[in-house]
Amino acid sequence: MKDILLSTLLFLMTIALNVNSQILYTDITDTILTFPEGTPGILDDTTNYFYFDLNTDGTNDFYFYAHYWEEWLSPSAPEYPYYVMQLVSINNQGVPWYEGCAIDFGLNDTIQSESWLDQGLLYLDIFGSNHNCNLPFQDRYMGLRISESSATYYGWIRLDASSDTLFFKDMAYNSLANDIILAGQTNLTGDSEQTIYDEARVYFNGRDIIIEPGNVSFNSYSVFSHTGKEIETGNVSSNIIKLSHLKSGFYLVILKNRNVQLVTKIMIL
Repeated sequence: MKDILLSTLLFLMTIALNVNSQILYTDITDTILTFPEGTPGILDDTTNYFYFDLNTDGTNDFYFYAHYWEEWLSPSAPEYPYYVMQLVSINNQGVPWYEGCAIDFGLNDTIQSESWLDQGLLYLDIFGSNHNCNLPFQDRYMGLRISESSATYYGWIRLDASSDTLFFKDMAYNSLANDIILAGQTNLTGDSEQTIYDEARVYFNGRDIIIEPGNVSFNSYSVFSHTGKEIETGNVSSNIIKLSHLKSGFYLVILKNRNVQLVTKIMIL
């Protein structure tokens, strides 16, 4: 019941935040996914995961995994390592797919595909088979979609990728059903603001949010608790938002100006 209430509150919060904007942008604070550390023994099976909530409704929609294991073909044969990196849709057929690989898009490409599946490879290296799926690459966008009955919602997540590491940067979601989104799009104009966000750095130092604005500035902010309750709002002063007075816990902070908004999750210890 608590989970249902949390999801409902976050969903209502998202609707309220998108009255003037249908593109919901979320900064990911430089999260990295690699294969499990160390070398598993024969027949060991280990996996690392990165789950994410594209539409910020409190429920994860997708995950990436880095899966490593070894197989002993016979008592006289050496072990063979298996490596798999994959993008998976929890909500059914949400990954654009081509010949086994999840499609990576360039900046300003329309997120579209003739084939949408539950999952797509980013990298695979097993005995007798190899899929590099365009790796390595930098600042590429994985297309995403969420289907609800007859409604379809499109989004993207930006990352750097190599054969052993995924580096996640940010993501966005179009809350208008059956409408397109461009790779890197962060507002309603259809123009990408990726250059702006590359130059705008926002980070949390454990007490305060520090903004290095670059070409974009934020003039107001809102803080929400993990239950979706608005804790406070205010104006951004000197590019610092002081939050050390808040109790320990998880919070959602929305930075805004007239045209764009940035969503970031923080944890206060």
